[in-house]
Amino acid sequence: MIWIFTVLGITHIITGTKIFERFRLAMGVVSPNFFGVLFSCPTCMGFWVGIITSLFIPVIQISEINSYFDFLNSDWVKISVALLFQGAISSCLNWIANVLMTYLDVISTQVELKNELLVSNPLEVAKQLLTEDQN
Repeated sequence: MIWIFTVLGITHIITGTKIFERFRLAMGVVSPNFFGVLFSCPTCMGFWVGIITSLFIPVIQISEINSYFDFLNSDWVKISVALLFQGAISSCLNWIANVLMTYLDVISTQVELKNELLVSNPLEVAKQLLTEDQN
């Protein structure tokens, strides 16, 4: 759980907060097609954050890789496979979190617009509610 919240938090801080906004813009100027996308995409950045954090908090142990991939003889290959899996897991978790946050943002925006309409023009809202009830 610590690793999951760590990768989600770091990725969100890098790709979606004001703290890194200037950095993201600078990276977009340096290389818009690579670094610009990388530092703005939670799924892309989540992959690399997953790999880097796995160096400190290994989620997949080498013994687990041994049991699934007996044909891999080199420890470096096993470590690389473990890091690749953890990067992929982190990327997937960040994609899910991003989809969920986008959905919640859309829902809250719709609620805000409805509330704004109700406050700004209550007579029009009452007319709409009455016509909906008649249908």
